[in-house]
This record gives sequence, structure tokens and C-alpha cells, in this order.
Amino acid sequence: MCDKCQELDQKIARYLHILERVLDPVVAEGVGERIEKAEAEKAALHPEQKQARATQEYRAYIVRPDGHTQYRIDLVCKDEAAAKKHAKALVADCDVELWQLDRLIERFESKSKPA
Repeated sequence: MCDKCQELDQKIARYLHILERVLDPVVAEGVGERIEKAEAEKAALHPEQKQARATQEYRAYIVRPDGHTQYRIDLVCKDEAAAKKHAKALVADCDVELWQLDRLIERFESKSKPA
């Protein structure tokens, strides 16, 4: 891995750390877009390795305590493990469900449940 890739990985890790603490859906979407941009920049650095690993689309649904969906975040990840990592980072005061098409992959539960 080149120095620029390592730098981008660190940037992505910082964005994921921020995403863990964000409650505002607009801010979360903006941080998600920055993650996607950094991942695209990283992929563009080595076009010869381009799409040796195809990306897949996932959806993370932020679920309110009453069980209704608050909002959705679209994720494009290289694999299911990466999608789970991103979805888990979204967990704050609400649960997060990770879906691929009509398949529920996993539900990540918030540690702070209302009394």
C-alpha cells in the first residue's frame, strides 16, 4: 500500500469516527459522502487494480425507538464486512438495520435504550 493510500485510510477512519457520534441525518449524509469520495480517490490511485474487487450497494436504515425508520443512508462498499463496519459506525441513540436489496443483513442495536 502506498503512502497516499495509507493517508486516505487514516482520513476514512477519522470520518468513520465522526460518523459514530453524529445524530443529524444531513451531517451523517455529508460525512458518508466524504468517505465515498476518499474511497474513490484511493481507487483512482491504482487504476491497474481497478475493480479487482467490485463494489456493492447497501442501505442502512436508522430506526427510531418506536420502530419506524427515521432515514436511510445509501452505502457503496467493497463487501459485506465493509458495509457492516460502516453501518455499525452509524449506531448512536437509534438502532441501525443494514440491508442489501430485500435481504436484512444485520440489525445493530443502540446501547442507549429509552427507559
